[in-house]
Amino acid sequence: MTAFRRRIRKVSQAALVFLVLLGAPSGSVLARPRGKNLVTKSGYDITITVPIDVLGLRGKVLRNPVTGEWMDAATYWEQGAEAIWNDGLDELRLRGCYTVHLDLQINPLGDFETVAEGHHWVWAERSGFRSKVFAGGGKNDDIPLPYTEDRWGQWGPVQPDTVAHEVGHFLGLGDDYTDVLAADGSFDHSEELPGREGTMMANYHTNPEGRIDQSIVDRLGDLLEAQVDLPPCISGVFETTVRDDTEGHERTATLGLLVTIKPDDTGALLGQAEGVFRLEGSVEDGDCTFSYNMSTPVALDLQASGSGDGPFTIDAVSEQKVEEVQRHYLCDNPVDLSIDWDVGLNIEDIVFEHGSYEFHDDTTNIQLAYSDPDFWNQPP
Repeated sequence: MTAFRRRIRKVSQAALVFLVLLGAPSGSVLARPRGKNLVTKSGYDITITVPIDVLGLRGKVLRNPVTGEWMDAATYWEQGAEAIWNDGLDELRLRGCYTVHLDLQINPLGDFETVAEGHHWVWAERSGFRSKVFAGGGKNDDIPLPYTEDRWGQWGPVQPDTVAHEVGHFLGLGDDYTDVLAADGSFDHSEELPGREGTMMANYHTNPEGRIDQSIVDRLGDLLEAQVDLPPCISGVFETTVRDDTEGHERTATLGLLVTIKPDDTGALLGQAEGVFRLEGSVEDGDCTFSYNMSTPVALDLQASGSGDGPFTIDAVSEQKVEEVQRHYLCDNPVDLSIDWDVGLNIEDIVFEHGSYEFHDDTTNIQLAYSDPDFWNQPP
């Protein structure tokens, strides 16, 4: 940090006092009403507004090591940390359909100004210590307190990626690393939790392109569910095949559907399944046989039930009747084949995994019903 402070002196005399070590602010700051993050939802877009007042930051500047530009510290932190979060969040979806956006508001204050009601707060400290946020809970635990109370911390003259990590604590996220202590009890080094290497709440310096991953978004979802209603979106491609020999002849029915479920304005989970129903088979009478096939579009209105990560169940509101009469011949005798099927859908045990609510044909229960007509009739 010595070189950093020498560069500061070249900018302005005021910069000499950049991020001086502060004592505790006046009691009026500590006694103010509690603040919290603001969570708003518009359709499938969720915004988390995190207001942070930084004591001792007013008038301070920081140097962007990439461009060499000196910038207002509050602006540099706010724009940089917000962009890191939003660039990562834009590529991911919460509960299968929601986009999450961070509105970070860093407000620079003088050394002993009063923090605004409803804001978190940070003391801007000099270099030589470890930045931190006192979010409550254990080190590796996510905690919802930032959504109901103000939290506080201490930051040094850090770069925006470190601010982004610290803002993660103001979002309620715990660290994804553990500290290893030396024999005398002092800090020695940190070890990332398995599977969290290089992510935002671990050693974020090593993985600039993948710091925000699906696990972080899912954890945010768990924290946000107490603030806003987040019914899921469920989608997938479903295919099933039914073979039988009802009425003494073999037939194969295949159903392929694209299923989409989304919450409506009331939170009810509704959707549609669209695809194709195919049927093929053969009829034999003595030495005479014929084969048949048919294909027809299917569109089913759907409803779903369940909560949280599942399991969910999807049912067709009503079945679709598939009817068709085909003229065939058993040797030289004309035959009218009556096709009469009722196509429905029931999918069970849908769970949240891999960033979305998914179902697979080896874990679902499809009910493909058909009626029992007189499949072929000899003309009089």
